[in-house]
Amino acid sequence: EIQNRNKSGEILIMVDGMVFDVTRWMPSHPGGSSIIPKQALNMDAARMFEIYHVGAEPFLYLRQFYIGDVKVEDYKTILRTKTEPSDAFLKHLASMTPWRVRPGSSSDEKEMKDHVSF
Repeated sequence: EIQNRNKSGEILIMVDGMVFDVTRWMPSHPGGSSIIPKQALNMDAARMFEIYHVGAEPFLYLRQFYIGDVKVEDYKTILRTKTEPSDAFLKHLASMTPWRVRPGSSSDEKEMKDHVSF
């Protein structure tokens, strides 16, 4: 679904299995509107996010673009960078995304209804 939506002109990125729709934000992206489509589509871009986004500010924007998580069974099939994100980054990401709704978690149904598993 993510690949199909990206082919149709949307820009959905994955970071540690979270899916973000950044389509409307691309014209405002500080790195320009072409870097994400060229480097981070259809793969888990956690390592790229770690490299290019220093400081807390980029993490503050994530919630407004979050649309769901990759299904647990599909996550292992997603293309990744050769170098995995650091454990420190993943811990920081988790601490900055307490609102994340993981598929298969015990979150209540109200919380899950606004998010999709891909």
